[in-house]
Amino acid sequence: MAARGARAAGRATANWIHKRAAFWKGLGEAGYVEGDTVLVEYRWANGDYSRLPGLAADLLARKVLVLVAVGGDASAAAAKQATSSVPVVFGMGSDPDGTVNGSNQI
Repeated sequence: MAARGARAAGRATANWIHKRAAFWKGLGEAGYVEGDTVLVEYRWANGDYSRLPGLAADLLARKVLVLVAVGGDASAAAAKQATSSVPVVFGMGSDPDGTVNGSNQI
């Protein structure tokens, strides 16, 4: 089973529940089934951005195949600093200036 790691700068809120549903809908459309073909491990910084590097390190130690960084620029930047070999997936409305060395954009 493929393991993905998801980190967020914020908290698990009602807004996240909506985003999580969309995340799983997209994975399902790509053929992934939670607990069967993919495992997602969640970590929350609860608004404490200083925790982001440690959360990324924990997920990377678990040999995740992808880091999904939600919560804005700080989360994406911490993920980028944590690894150069594991893909980092993030979405944001602003220009991630300096965050991306190379990218695939939708």
